[in-house]
Amino acid sequence: MDTPVARKSGADGWLKTQKAIAVGRWFAVFFGLVLAFAIQPSSGEPLPGPISRPGLLIMTAVLAAYNMVAFFSLERIGVRSPRLANRLVGAFILGDFLICAGWVLLLSNNHFNTGFALFCIIAIEVAVNYPRSTRIAAAFLAAYAGILIASRRIGETIGQPTPFRIHWDELTFRLFVVATVSFLTTAITREREKLRELAEERSVTDALTGLGNRRALDIRLSEEVVRAERIGYPLTVLLADVDHFKTYNDTYGHRFGDEILRVIGRVLQTQGLRQGSDHAYRYGGEEFLVLLPGTGGKDALEVAERLREAIRAETSTIRLPQGPVPVTVSVGLAVYPTDAATADEVVQRADSALYRAKEKRDRAVAYRPEDTVPPAPQRHSPRAAAG
Repeated sequence: MDTPVARKSGADGWLKTQKAIAVGRWFAVFFGLVLAFAIQPSSGEPLPGPISRPGLLIMTAVLAAYNMVAFFSLERIGVRSPRLANRLVGAFILGDFLICAGWVLLLSNNHFNTGFALFCIIAIEVAVNYPRSTRIAAAFLAAYAGILIASRRIGETIGQPTPFRIHWDELTFRLFVVATVSFLTTAITREREKLRELAEERSVTDALTGLGNRRALDIRLSEEVVRAERIGYPLTVLLADVDHFKTYNDTYGHRFGDEILRVIGRVLQTQGLRQGSDHAYRYGGEEFLVLLPGTGGKDALEVAERLREAIRAETSTIRLPQGPVPVTVSVGLAVYPTDAATADEVVQRADSALYRAKEKRDRAVAYRPEDTVPPAPQRHSPRAAAG
């Protein structure tokens, strides 16, 4: 279930990850400056590669410049345009790779191991940002292998008068370590994503029925009201309540009551609703709420009747020693903006219609202005005393 809660939680985790990566880049900037000013070839040793202090300083300055954006501005950019933020992260990773490659080739960094450590960090960076993309991981490893081969070539041709030969076993070992870091980080990240998605789904899902819970409903209802107002279509709220539910629990036990709720949840997930458009929730206790975006009063009443009949048919299959027990629901509905001006009000109006439906039970009723009844102090809704 791709709920707004899940999307927000995932975005928050993603931003925290990018902040941690940006902190790591500041350490890389520091080491880049150290490489530029502190590292010098030992006396009597041939230069392992074309050390270029200006080149190192330029690359380090570029790294610091775009990391300023990553550290201070990426969160604001992500709020305004998540797509742009994702593209920027991809550009940052590419910049990290190119700058680290430059450090390795300028210093022939098989001699100075800083570049090797930084490539391990980039492998982690790629894995946590693109855990499901094997092509990106393969491209990174292939490019790193190319950097290693190039560094060997530089050591052979530029390290004069004595060539600085880099053995193939050393290059293979370094590629193996970076590949292992990449694969392990990818596997761990994928598993963590699965666990996070499962936890987020459970946080917005009713465990008994599998429908969305009140937390998910509150967010979705607000979004649907805004969308209905912007696009100009109706939004119908169906509020259903199981008739005589307390009697079922008292007579047959709570296990039977739970089975009724499970069957109703299954009906609302599989019958009578448009997949991906309509949304069903367990509103509380034996109450269920359905959102029908783009559906007006007459069509919504037909949907309510279909659901009511389907619930009666499906619950008749529940087995008891006394034989089948008929289970019915009463349904009230209201339409935004025809019957109400706000999200809370349209639910209240559907509740008022449900109060009238409960007077005779086993029927669906649309809201009328005369249905509005002030709630009594001792109950939560106008029809709570009806049972």
